[in-house]
Amino acid sequence: MAIFGARGIRDSVRTAYRKHRELFEEERPPSGISRHQAALHGALVLRYAAAYRAVPEGVVWLELVPFLPLPPEEGLEALAEYVVFKERRRGADLRRLRDWIARGMAELSGEDRRTFLEAAGERRFLWLSLLEPNS
Repeated sequence: MAIFGARGIRDSVRTAYRKHRELFEEERPPSGISRHQAALHGALVLRYAAAYRAVPEGVVWLELVPFLPLPPEEGLEALAEYVVFKERRRGADLRRLRDWIARGMAELSGEDRRTFLEAAGERRFLWLSLLEPNS
């Protein structure tokens, strides 16, 4: 496992995700939330905690919106790449990240998509900058 740079960030997110998946093998996540989604949430919360940032629960879930509908392995890889993009920019695979975000958002219904895009804009989530202007 790498410690520094983009590779270290990816490895850290993957490790946090897997630990949360294991946790939710023993303890079921709240109703309506899959183990995968709960593990993505836990991984992102840990990144914020590592930076000494307290982020409200609802904001974390909102930031995860484009990653939640993706299949588990893709959702994990997309989140890891997004964290690289957020924390480092250089070294992030923007082509793949754009594709993942666009596919995740395309899974949402029209009304949900509009609502989440508006809320993401208010929060200035960086993933929003990777969507095509008319998505």
